[in-house]
Amino acid sequence: MAEMVEANMNRKSQTENKPIQTNLAKRKVADLQGIVEFLRQENMLVRTKSPVDIKHEMAGIANNYEGGKAVFFENINESEVPLLTGLYWNRKLLANILDVTEKKLPFLTAQAIEQWSKHPVDPVVVDQGPANEVVVEDKEDLLRDIPIPTHGLKDGGPYLDSSVLI
Repeated sequence: MAEMVEANMNRKSQTENKPIQTNLAKRKVADLQGIVEFLRQENMLVRTKSPVDIKHEMAGIANNYEGGKAVFFENINESEVPLLTGLYWNRKLLANILDVTEKKLPFLTAQAIEQWSKHPVDPVVVDQGPANEVVVEDKEDLLRDIPIPTHGLKDGGPYLDSSVLI
């Protein structure tokens, strides 16, 4: 146990004085559309254009690729919104997006969290921008518009797991 603690301390001391540099602007992965395009170009994305059922079928297809390529469902029977899954199930994929080695990925994450805690950024409110392209003004149940799959046969209903919603 002591050896593990010492090894972790040595690793930390090797990286804490050397900020990990990435070039996300060059990779054009500043938003989800950029990430999808990057994955496509790097052959790390499976696109399904055929209609897919949100109940069990989507999870079954994604399961075939788990740990490998991310999967982008473009045509979901019960939704007008596409769904991307598998962005975080493969360290190599995530490291490639972030332009670091797999070994440096945990340190980059720790570095980002440390920077955010020391230098929080206030939100900037703008009148126009990509986030304002689709505005829902009525008080509908937005969860009905988001594709939430039912994963397993014995699941009580649809649910989100490890989700990032943008």
